[in-house]
Amino acid sequence: MSTSHSVQEIVLAERVAELAVLHDAFRRCADGKDGVVVAVEGPPSTGRTSLLRAFTRQIAASGALVLTATCSRLERDLPLAVVHQLLQGGEADTPDTLTGLVEGAMGEPNAVDRLITPARQATLALLRRLVTRRRLVVVIDDAHHMDAASAHCLLFAQRRLRPAQVLFVLSQTDSAAHRRPPTQKEWAAQPDYRTIRLRRLTESGVRKVVASRLGDVRPHFAASCHAITGGNPRLVQAVLDDHLAQAESSCDPVGLRDPEPGEFYDRAVLNCLHRASPAALRIARATAILTDTCESALLGKLVGLQPNAVEAGSAELTATGLLHEGRFRHDRSRPAVLASMTAVERAELHRRAAELLHYADASNRTVVEHVIAAGTPAAPWAIDVLIKAARVAASEHDAEFAKHCLELSACSTTDERLRARTHTMLLDIMWRIDPRAAEPYVASLTATMRAGRLDVDDTVTLIKHHLWCGRISAAADALTWLNTRLDDPEAAASSSVRILWLWLAHSFPKLAPLLRAPSSRADGEPVRGALLNGIDARLRSADTLTLVLANRSSRHVLLDSRQVLQSQLCHDLSFETVHSALLTLLYAEHVAESAEWCDLHLTNAAKRDGSPCHFILMALRAEISLRSGDLPAAEELARTAVRLFREGRGSAVSELPLSTLLTALVRLGRLDDAAEVVHRPVPMGFLPSRAGLTYRCAVGQFRLATDAPKAALEDFLDCGSSAVAWNLDAPTLVPWREGAAEALHRMGQTARAEELLRGQLELIGDRFPRVRGTTLRVLAGMSPRVAERKELLTEAVELLRGAGAGYELARVMLDLATVYGTLGAARRARMETRLAHEVANECGATTLVPFPRLTPSAVAAPERQHEGLSHAERRVAFLAARGHTNREIAEQLFITRSTVEQHLTRVFRKLKVRQREDLPLSLGLHKPDRVCR
Repeated sequence: MSTSHSVQEIVLAERVAELAVLHDAFRRCADGKDGVVVAVEGPPSTGRTSLLRAFTRQIAASGALVLTATCSRLERDLPLAVVHQLLQGGEADTPDTLTGLVEGAMGEPNAVDRLITPARQATLALLRRLVTRRRLVVVIDDAHHMDAASAHCLLFAQRRLRPAQVLFVLSQTDSAAHRRPPTQKEWAAQPDYRTIRLRRLTESGVRKVVASRLGDVRPHFAASCHAITGGNPRLVQAVLDDHLAQAESSCDPVGLRDPEPGEFYDRAVLNCLHRASPAALRIARATAILTDTCESALLGKLVGLQPNAVEAGSAELTATGLLHEGRFRHDRSRPAVLASMTAVERAELHRRAAELLHYADASNRTVVEHVIAAGTPAAPWAIDVLIKAARVAASEHDAEFAKHCLELSACSTTDERLRARTHTMLLDIMWRIDPRAAEPYVASLTATMRAGRLDVDDTVTLIKHHLWCGRISAAADALTWLNTRLDDPEAAASSSVRILWLWLAHSFPKLAPLLRAPSSRADGEPVRGALLNGIDARLRSADTLTLVLANRSSRHVLLDSRQVLQSQLCHDLSFETVHSALLTLLYAEHVAESAEWCDLHLTNAAKRDGSPCHFILMALRAEISLRSGDLPAAEELARTAVRLFREGRGSAVSELPLSTLLTALVRLGRLDDAAEVVHRPVPMGFLPSRAGLTYRCAVGQFRLATDAPKAALEDFLDCGSSAVAWNLDAPTLVPWREGAAEALHRMGQTARAEELLRGQLELIGDRFPRVRGTTLRVLAGMSPRVAERKELLTEAVELLRGAGAGYELARVMLDLATVYGTLGAARRARMETRLAHEVANECGATTLVPFPRLTPSAVAAPERQHEGLSHAERRVAFLAARGHTNREIAEQLFITRSTVEQHLTRVFRKLKVRQREDLPLSLGLHKPDRVCR
């Protein structure tokens, strides 16, 4: 692929009239008219050089002698540099005198005053001799950079060659930002001076250039190209070069994709700036640094320019097409300009920008972005700004930005206490991003704490980090030190200390005595005014969970949890608050509500896959699934959470999914897999925690399932002893009495078992239908009277169905079927067995209930089979499928037996069955979360 292109094609795009003016001037000279001076003016990179090249090629082909020179900013102070270039085209007969003068002036700049007069005469003599032989054209590109000596020589010669038909063509910028040499006015004062002004290409002109390079493409392509470049010919060609390169690399047809600037565009931008004025270059760099805060006054202060210079430089860049309304026309220009500077130059501009913006009351975020970009060390004034920005970023859940702020602050300050504070914040934030990356800060903070330079709030953060990582001994040492600081009333009243005490009370209760209890809970109850009128959701969340786990839940507790969940989005920086509120709902037996809130926050946390917030909520969702009866989901979520925790991101507290996984496997009947979990070692510090309680209770259930009641009893009683001692005796957390009672009953100690169950019923009252239902099931199994067993199990069915406890409901239904069998109600027994089987299947517990013998039509039917039933018919069919007589159905639904018979007749006809035993199970009303109404 070639990126070359015809000069003629470039020029003729909206340059035909300008080229005609040059040819007309040349003809005037050829016709014997006076010499002519033509100035081709325009912004940098608008095609002045290309126009001159096209013109000189054409007139050279006609036999004219063309002398050319290109001026440079670097040679502006080099005497006779332009004359030296012109001599190269003098047909090798330049007089030795002029050659010597030029070489002398260039070799000894201080001698220019002595040599200028003979140089002018020699230049005049040379041009006179050349014009007598052929028509002569002198072309000087970028004449605004011409050295003064050459300008004087050429002006001297031009005035004296006027009758000799010499055409002078000068290309120069029309930008006010360029330094204009004094001789420029002299050129403009010549009698036959003409000006050609070039402008950027219109969209029509760009379309012509595109057609000459790419052929016939969509009109939208040229419009996009014009929007990107502003019609700057150099940029247009660069964008087309990029497009051809991209099309070749992707094997796409030319013009298929929209134009997208690339490396050619980057180089063209820098070329435009290289040809621009120094002021324009500085404005471009300042614009690249400031991005969205490009006020003229700020630009000038940043790069040290006066307002008029800023205005001129901005106007030049706008005329060039690089800027539009004070900002880069295309986003790719900014990185190209930044890359053209050295790292030191960029850092210095960012440093100055940060200071200017800070004292101009710009947003803190904007200031800090420049401080960070400037690198280390940050200025003393910027350290407080960085810490403030980190706090704001943390509250807005932007952990990465907060991390950058704190790292820069820590390495820029010499204040040890301030460095400790930033390290503490970094520890907290880094743990939430990647716990393993937080470890380097632990040692330094521990040393600072022992030296007495770590304040109370920072010590609390360090203690919580130790506990999350299972370092119980280190946490205990830090707690002992913290206690010595609580003699200070201000430290004792710190909300972080209160939250830590509550957190210890409900998660690491064995450590709670090491910390002095907050004075605000002297009566054992929360100060509701302080909680509800305050803003600290963390305190409210921790307090409500503590109350629920102490078996002291109330309407206010649930209200507080809901308010916390409504006000918090679960990000890495607020997950502790959300997690505690969700646990409060779960342990208060609002399982469905906790599932809805957990799914909402889990979806948000999943956006940062790999964060502890995500893992912990995943573990909680596993427990919710377990309590909802979705055993396969509970196992899958728990396994995933355990794996992620054990990859180094977890902690002792986060072993909570271990108990969920074990319980799910036991209920699924996979006892071999459950045994692997039981025999797997657990971290130190795990057992003396809330998570350890639930794990010990789950192990007890495993012992029962493997017919080891004595070992199970030890597990349950050990769990219960700890729960009572730690004030965590909530049956919704660990129903240890229920498990111990089952073990005792199997061991023949029924009286003691009943005592435990009666105690649990008294403890919960009528608050927790799930626990009450499961307790009644175990109690019914111990009753010698069949009628009492039926009564207890019937109540348990209703409680568990309303609580949405699918697995527990299936177990109760199975026990109830046994009772009906004992009573001789075989049909009713079969119905209960069928329903138990269906519910167990929905939970995934396929081994819980043996598959009953059913007629083919009694197998669960698809939902659509009973869509034709009315609501009344479905209610009657539901009760009939459970084995109720017509009289019982009539009494429960408050209708006549005749109405029941009519409904059943229609149900049999619609479902194409002949008897009650053939009624399908999937009538939708037997599911644990639905109630027959």
